[in-house]
Amino acid sequence: MSDVPYVVLLGDVGSGKSTLVEKVAGISGRSSAASKSVTISSEIYESYDESFIICDTPGSNSMDDHFNQNIHIAHAMNFDPVTCILIVVKADARMDNVIQRVKEYAEGFVPEDLPTELIGVCVTHMDMVSWNEGDLMPYLRKRAGIETAIFCSLSTNQEDLCSDIISECE
Repeated sequence: MSDVPYVVLLGDVGSGKSTLVEKVAGISGRSSAASKSVTISSEIYESYDESFIICDTPGSNSMDDHFNQNIHIAHAMNFDPVTCILIVVKADARMDNVIQRVKEYAEGFVPEDLPTELIGVCVTHMDMVSWNEGDLMPYLRKRAGIETAIFCSLSTNQEDLCSDIISECE
């Protein structure tokens, strides 16, 4: 058991989970631009500043070996007491699609009786859309009950991203 927050990433294949891990842990070689999922197991990393532990998980919608991918996600949830389940969603030209993915994960994948303060949201690929955080947040609050979210792009710096994740854990 750890004395620092333990964050588990959940999301679709290609949503940016491994890229987030690379950035916060200061490593490389996890993410890819492959046509299908590369992350096939859950792996634990420490943030570069040792302020939290983060678990990269396979995409829950993987085309191959779906059952085993979800087993790895279940193991990630049981590695250590979870401080935050961070739902990672790729920004889409249509904000409705982002909200729908968040709702699907919050309602379908995460247990109903889980305290809502354990659930966070990270919207990645913000450099690929024309809308911003201020445009999306009112809809996330109204339609998904999400009060805060992390927004990032490839240009988001390591320190800010780690600080945002720690804030989601509090």
